[in-house]
Amino acid sequence: MTDRVPIDEIGWYSEKKLDRLIRAVVLEADKLVKEGSPVDTGRFAVSWQIGENTSDGQPAPEGKYGRQVRGPQGVNPNEIKAANTYYIHNNLPYAERLCYQGHSKQVDSNWFEMIAKEMQGISKQFWKDIVRKDL
Repeated sequence: MTDRVPIDEIGWYSEKKLDRLIRAVVLEADKLVKEGSPVDTGRFAVSWQIGENTSDGQPAPEGKYGRQVRGPQGVNPNEIKAANTYYIHNNLPYAERLCYQGHSKQVDSNWFEMIAKEMQGISKQFWKDIVRKDL
């Protein structure tokens, strides 16, 4: 069933749909990079953060974290809006080597790129699901 939106509410309606899409995509990408991260001490996996309009933030302190996957760090998930830019980032000094240079034997050398490609399809499916549902 197609939503019928009064003409004077189209802007509000579209903004709410886009907010839902951005929130879903950001949170799913955050979850996938955490779950896909190679784990030695676990510090790398728990150091992923979501930055709103910034990629600043301190990584987790040294320690043994194991395979724990933490929820979103750095933002309130309920406040994610399409009007902002979101960065899923890891500020550990060795993060770039693990993501882009294949410095782990625990994951494929292109694991990070594979998640990015997977997110393209996931994003399209999220959008299809969102436009089919009423607010």
